[in-house]
Amino acid sequence: MAQLLWDPSADSTALLDDYFGKFYPGTTQSTRSFYEHLERAFSNIKAIKHYVELAESPIKSYCLSNELNGMAKNLFPLMSLQYEESHPVTDDGLDMVEVMSEIELARKALNQSLLNCTDAIERRRLLEDEQRFAYGEATLHLFNHLVR
Repeated sequence: MAQLLWDPSADSTALLDDYFGKFYPGTTQSTRSFYEHLERAFSNIKAIKHYVELAESPIKSYCLSNELNGMAKNLFPLMSLQYEESHPVTDDGLDMVEVMSEIELARKALNQSLLNCTDAIERRRLLEDEQRFAYGEATLHLFNHLVR
């Protein structure tokens, strides 16, 4: 993975194939699918859990958790983060229902890896992944429950 930092022209697909093939040899496909869904699910996490600075807007910054704390009338004022799936011409981002769908797909892929894994070392790696994932998954389920 560090090769990408030193050589931006490196073949990222080949590097990922090598990584998943060596680190998760018995569950390569499902574990890679897990990480792909996880990456997609968290692609808009900054607006959900942290702050997004808004240069040309009456709102100077946005954070969903702060909007929930303040009981805002419109929890989703950003075009890039709506609750229902939307695809504006500009500023399109993963919306909350899309995030939750990706989280569900990530969970299914990880569960499949855990079911198929027969190697003790690989299983420990997957269980570590599951433990870290469970925290983020629970956090997103909480936010989703609060906004509904």
